[in-house]
Amino acid sequence: ARSELKAKQKIEHIKKEVDHLKSEKDLLERENQDQKRQIDVYEDKMDRNSRALMDERRKASDDFARSELKAKQKIEHIKKEVDHLKSEKDLLERENQDQKRQIDVYEDKMDRNSRALMDERRKASDDFARSELKA
Repeated sequence: ARSELKAKQKIEHIKKEVDHLKSEKDLLERENQDQKRQIDVYEDKMDRNSRALMDERRKASDDFARSELKAKQKIEHIKKEVDHLKSEKDLLERENQDQKRQIDVYEDKMDRNSRALMDERRKASDDFARSELKA
């Protein structure tokens, strides 16, 4: 009876750990979705900035005689902004990859815990059967 109680307690502990890992996995998946949405926002910004950059270049060529220096400064500013957004996008993509690897680790842990839970149940059942046999 004591070994059966211990086995049940261990099984409950493993169940709680599996539930905790599932919660962490769900949280990571939500964070991943949030980051994907954020990447989409940054990509939209990059597209708008690219269009703005093309518009500015067109305007700069039209206004070249009047304000060559001013147009060049605006273009450089937009280029820096595009580069900055690209850097942020790359960082988010790396973070997403890191999170995907972390999710894989958690899924592996959950698989191992599930196998351990089945092994514990099998062992508890075997122990119970042996104790019944002895009794």
